[in-house]
Amino acid sequence: MRLNKFVFYFSLIVSILSLGFSIFFTFFLNNNITTFVSNVLLNVFAGTIVLMATSLFDYYLQRRKLLTLIMENILKYRSIFSKIKYLESKEDFPEFEQYKEYYNGQQNKINFTKKNYETEKEQFVKKIEENMEKIMDSYIEISNIDFSETWLLWDELFFLKPFDRNRKRKWFHKEIFGYIYNLLNDIREQAYHFNIYKNEFKNFEVNYKKVRELQKKFFYYEEKEEGNYDWNYSFEEYDIKYFSVNSISKKQYIVVNEVEKHLTQMFIEVGKINYFNKKYDGK
Repeated sequence: MRLNKFVFYFSLIVSILSLGFSIFFTFFLNNNITTFVSNVLLNVFAGTIVLMATSLFDYYLQRRKLLTLIMENILKYRSIFSKIKYLESKEDFPEFEQYKEYYNGQQNKINFTKKNYETEKEQFVKKIEENMEKIMDSYIEISNIDFSETWLLWDELFFLKPFDRNRKRKWFHKEIFGYIYNLLNDIREQAYHFNIYKNEFKNFEVNYKKVRELQKKFFYYEEKEEGNYDWNYSFEEYDIKYFSVNSISKKQYIVVNEVEKHLTQMFIEVGKINYFNKKYDGK
């Protein structure tokens, strides 16, 4: 696209100049020399018209090919980021009094002791630790992805519009290329610590906080009282990655993968540009 754009505008400028000078020489400086120069300029004009048409035709071929590759890359990274699991908070485990009140309110009352409570809490934290290690593996795997080939697509991305100051190209950088690249950098930064945890020193508390902090860049979390579905976040039902209700603490929460949602929307937006169809919905 970049080469086609430069060739098109070079041909356009040369064709305008050659035709303009040819007209000037023909009607205002008409002699044997200017007639010869005028004929040469007309041949140049004819050649640049053909070059313009050829570059324009190839531009739209390359445009379709490049935007289709970008759409494929969006789907690729959406699939990668959608596989990241959400790590629950160990602080969400109900208090002992909540457990006691819940079991005392059951029809078949259970003598729920502090020892029972500590055992269940220990099992809950153990499960979170196991899940955390699997999630860390996912982040470590993602951190090894090479983004350089995707940047090459950005390097070729130029549009014909001469007066938009590359606004569309900047939009692609902000919403797609730079967006994905920054997420990968955030993951790489933490993957260094995750590798230490996996291979050298297992500091659960430190890495638990790092995973919880990192996932804020991917997930939206909202908590409500049980039975209250008046969520603050605007989403479709299929956007929800996790929905959980805890009858003991009387809390419920939703988790939405905002990165997956964003990239889905970007796939649609690029499709609208690619297919010149403002009604394109990704299907």
